[in-house]
Amino acid sequence: MIFQFIATGILGCVILYAYTQARMAPKVTGLAIVVALVGEYFVLLPDHAAYVANAVGIGRGADLIFYLWILFSLIGLLYLHLKLRVANERFVTLIRQLALERAEAGNDR
Repeated sequence: MIFQFIATGILGCVILYAYTQARMAPKVTGLAIVVALVGEYFVLLPDHAAYVANAVGIGRGADLIFYLWILFSLIGLLYLHLKLRVANERFVTLIRQLALERAEAGNDR
């Protein structure tokens, strides 16, 4: 019962934080809220996790949650990796443009 109380509070904070960031990343916000709500459901009704796990061919509900956590973590890491690559490419382009402008300004003197 204590874990359910703590987990419900943490997942509630995740939902609240995701909601406040909706303007910056609406797709990520939606996914985070759905995942947190599913987490809330399984925290409050753990027997349902076992039922869903058995329905998809996994022995225990805890294993299902663990496998889903691994999948979502990998998707999140891929998403962050791609965002960092895009930011890095923009940064490199900006630095190159700045270097060219400074070189042109230096030649005008």
